[in-house]
Amino acid sequence: MPIEEEALDIREPPGRAMGKVAELWKPTESGRIVCTACARYCKIGEGQVGLCGVRGVHDGKLWLYVYGKVITGHVDPIEKKPVMHYRPGSKIFSIATTGCSWLCRYCFLPGTLVLTENGHEPIEAIFAAGRDTRNPDVRLVENRRVLTHRGRWRGIEKAFQHLYAGTVLRVRPYYLPGFECTPNHGVYASIGGGPVRKVRAEELKIGDFLAIPRPRGITRGTIDVESLLRRREIPGYRRPHRLEIDGGSVRWSSERGPGLPTRLRLTDNVARLLGYYCAEGSVSWHRRRPNTGAVWFSFGSREEDRIRDVEHRLHSAFGVRTRRTRQGNRVAVVASSASLATFFQHLCGDSSATKRVPGVILQSTDRSVLRGFLAGYLNGDGYLTLTRSGLILGSSSVSTVLTHGVAQVFLTLGDVPKVYRAANPPEDVIEGRTVARSDDIMLRLSVEEASLAPDQVTWKAAKVRVIRTREYFLVPIRSIEEKEYVGPVYNLEVEEDHSYTANLLAVA
Repeated sequence: MPIEEEALDIREPPGRAMGKVAELWKPTESGRIVCTACARYCKIGEGQVGLCGVRGVHDGKLWLYVYGKVITGHVDPIEKKPVMHYRPGSKIFSIATTGCSWLCRYCFLPGTLVLTENGHEPIEAIFAAGRDTRNPDVRLVENRRVLTHRGRWRGIEKAFQHLYAGTVLRVRPYYLPGFECTPNHGVYASIGGGPVRKVRAEELKIGDFLAIPRPRGITRGTIDVESLLRRREIPGYRRPHRLEIDGGSVRWSSERGPGLPTRLRLTDNVARLLGYYCAEGSVSWHRRRPNTGAVWFSFGSREEDRIRDVEHRLHSAFGVRTRRTRQGNRVAVVASSASLATFFQHLCGDSSATKRVPGVILQSTDRSVLRGFLAGYLNGDGYLTLTRSGLILGSSSVSTVLTHGVAQVFLTLGDVPKVYRAANPPEDVIEGRTVARSDDIMLRLSVEEASLAPDQVTWKAAKVRVIRTREYFLVPIRSIEEKEYVGPVYNLEVEEDHSYTANLLAVA
């Protein structure tokens, strides 16, 4: 029996330049068109597309939008094709375009953040960075590990991309943004208070618990600075330059400073500086003297204690000299060093939109290191506020990956914060100038007491609606919604554990 599929609306019907009127279709009395290209027999209305996503109705006719657009061609064994009975044991030349009528319900939508050694990365970026294979929908991934549902780090082997048209689920737990996925994708959850196990997303219901894995194991305590610098280049520097190693220190041949240790121990002091940089740091490069790089930490003019704290820690950790520069009501601590600028830029990003928690912090389970990072970050971007529900320790950023990273640090320490997006108008007026404005990605932790004094950042988390086990935090599902979606979806293949985290939650 043919399977009838509901067609999906598209925003703008393609014009004649985007395809060709298709064959294999017939009109119906209801005004819809039945596509007979496959056994699904999709009934498609004006301005809609079929399940395959590439055949749709425009001006009362069925159009093939990808006509003439070949994306792959290679020789296959004929046994892979429906004409295998024609000449068994021979080869066949195959060409293909996009579009598929299969129901591949095991993927996540673009924008899903996966926790890797490099920080939280969009799942589509992991696919894009993979190595091409003969199949355009499959890429090999090398040198990337993810946090699995077992709380350990395992390598990604492959990344997948498919075109999908159909229903997707938006699953939202308390405290976290949740995820959007196809109905049959596996997630780790506690159903009705039972043990955590893998279930299909479509089996979930409100009141069940999603699992957040708790990292375990011994982590590395050093940063390979030499390897880090070898992977970077000084922006705009055209003359030959190289890394010089002398007595355990490494620096660019174009700079005069002492450089950095070839291997830097990750102490709470270094972690605090990384936290300060994620909140208030930036790097700059002289246009005419690219070897002159500098790291800037910006504070209010009355934050003398924090200014002195950064100056002292930069000198004790890296042996660099600093200077101060005033910019209106702001004071910046500046450390001039091309190698130091490269170090911070590579680990943490170089703009408010690209800032991220360094992978070495996210992989650490050393409580002094994690608290050191949060002390620096919260000293820069943290705040305390009293609400009707109690005292809140919070922070905000325009970088989604940064806020997710900070949330992960809290989770590793055993505290469950709330993470959400606060929508802003796309434009704002500042001092008479119209500027673009991004949404704020908010983090809020309910606390019984807290202090943001520069010399002692402390907090005691309040109780939240979370079940704690040795392996997981279990957060209750707040809502499950269905929506129609046409577009690419993604998945990963991970060695041994066959799982990873999607927006902080364990998935298969």
